[in-house]
Amino acid sequence: MTKKPLKPRYEFPDHSLQRGDIPRDINSIMCGLQADEKSSVSSLIAIRDVNEIIDAVIEAALKGHGRCGSLLGELHAFLYKRQIELAEANSGFCLAFETFKSARPATRKHSDLRRLIQKIISDVQRAQNWFFYTGEFPQLGSVAAEVLQKLPPLGSSEDAVSAWTDLLVYPSLRQREHELRALFDMGKLQKARDENGKFQISRLKPLIRQTVARIATLPHGVYFDLA
Repeated sequence: MTKKPLKPRYEFPDHSLQRGDIPRDINSIMCGLQADEKSSVSSLIAIRDVNEIIDAVIEAALKGHGRCGSLLGELHAFLYKRQIELAEANSGFCLAFETFKSARPATRKHSDLRRLIQKIISDVQRAQNWFFYTGEFPQLGSVAAEVLQKLPPLGSSEDAVSAWTDLLVYPSLRQREHELRALFDMGKLQKARDENGKFQISRLKPLIRQTVARIATLPHGVYFDLA
């Protein structure tokens, strides 16, 4: 029996939608946003849903989607103009803004390997945050819950960097070896070249650990990759 392909959780509306049509779960999201965050998991779920939608908007904007780009442009300007008002009214906004405003902007030269490592680390940190509120680890690809429970908080100590490198990042990259090999074939990741000129992922381990150590010294966002 052929399995039907999974439908994306969120899709951009097509031209057949009529004015007034809304996603089926928008009401539950709105209710969750209005729930008491200290006593209701629905608040966390709603924020997580909104986070996924914003991520989808950002990805679409990066691919040239004009309306998504306009939305982000307006949102950026809106927050810039009202940052003082928001900081005075909301301690969470104030703390997050002060923590992350000095984070170095990403550049076009940002390492492909670093992007992969940052994504692995960020996904796990979000899972740990979910566990803090719910007591359950969400399904996270091939990363076992036992591994997530063994990881110490990510920090600059040798033990923390070693644990995150050896238990999580390096094994996860080995499972994505085809992506690294493709980068190698494009002339990147030349540190993976062995004495015969062939790709050898083990040669990247010192660079991987160094990258984890650098990421560990930076502030980490709960919802976005700001490092």
